[in-house]
Amino acid sequence: MTKPQRNSVAAFLSVLMTILMIASGVVGLIFVLVTGGELARRYSGVSTGDTVSTPAIATSLIGAVILFGAILFVCWQLKKILATLAAGDPFVPENAGRLSAIAIAVALTEIARVAIGFVTGTLVKEATLNLNIDVMPWIAVIALFVLAQVFKEGTRLRNEERFTV
Repeated sequence: MTKPQRNSVAAFLSVLMTILMIASGVVGLIFVLVTGGELARRYSGVSTGDTVSTPAIATSLIGAVILFGAILFVCWQLKKILATLAAGDPFVPENAGRLSAIAIAVALTEIARVAIGFVTGTLVKEATLNLNIDVMPWIAVIALFVLAQVFKEGTRLRNEERFTV
């Protein structure tokens, strides 16, 4: 059996994923702090005649926590997958689970987006009720589940090959 070679593209992508995680974390933290501060100011009774309603700000805060949490989770899982690819052995059982976890995270984030849009539409008098269903995230979820099965089967085939004389 040949020794696996390191994948420089995967190593580069891993660095980019780290940068994306840090940037998303910083932007998410700033957004949550600013939005949370605005909510705290409103609930403390300070009023400046703002035009954005408190429920809209609250749902934005919840949406931001979910979105940035999902981004960090997906990036973390991708970094783990890229680490196995960079080491030259991506067909490990854990990667199938990681791809499935990413698919679930994308699906839950999309469900949360629709739910938050619905809640905002019903709570905020200025907003119109808009149940905007986006097809692309659902196609991505299906594609991720397919890739998870490909990795699972690839791992099984590789393990069978190891025991073949």
